[in-house]
Amino acid sequence: FSIRGYAELLLEADNITEEQKDFLSIIVDESKNLASLAERTMLLSKLDSGYRIEKKEFHLDEQLERCVLLLDSQLTEKNLSFEFNSQPVKIYGSEELLKEVWTNLLDNAVKYTPYSGKITLSLKKKNDSAIVTVSDTGIGMSQETLSRMYDSFYQANGTPASKGLGLGLALVKKIITLSNGTITCASTPGKGSLFTVTLPLK
Repeated sequence: FSIRGYAELLLEADNITEEQKDFLSIIVDESKNLASLAERTMLLSKLDSGYRIEKKEFHLDEQLERCVLLLDSQLTEKNLSFEFNSQPVKIYGSEELLKEVWTNLLDNAVKYTPYSGKITLSLKKKNDSAIVTVSDTGIGMSQETLSRMYDSFYQANGTPASKGLGLGLALVKKIITLSNGTITCASTPGKGSLFTVTLPLK
């Protein structure tokens, strides 16, 4: 955090060259990546060691809506269309951890979807479960990637994810499992991906 803070302060200086700005921007970006890696690694370690999950009843539809708002600038930057279909659904679970799930899935959808593509998010209630789907018109995944995407630090070569940390989906899988839910993915190279998360209401 100190390194990033100093680099950001230097970026505001008037007497630095464009080349120096480029180097400082790289330092800021890499510092953010390291901080994210540390946070996700610590969270995974906590969950693996029997970390007690605090649960409460909350509106899942409202949480998803807040996560969508955080994506606004990224959607605009890539000219992506976004469709959100939702029913009012209350569930009993960890609001904090489930936010990590939606943030990761939506971030990946944006990352994998090319300019002017489309992302769709839906929430519905079926029997005693809440069903959330996240679909995109992105690059899709191979069978090898599908079989390994929940492995910690796995990154598919030649994709935007190869620049990431390889912990996002591992964390998603762990949280969904601890929430007594399931996650599935259907994907075709060149045609996009569809993630389906099923969670118990109680």
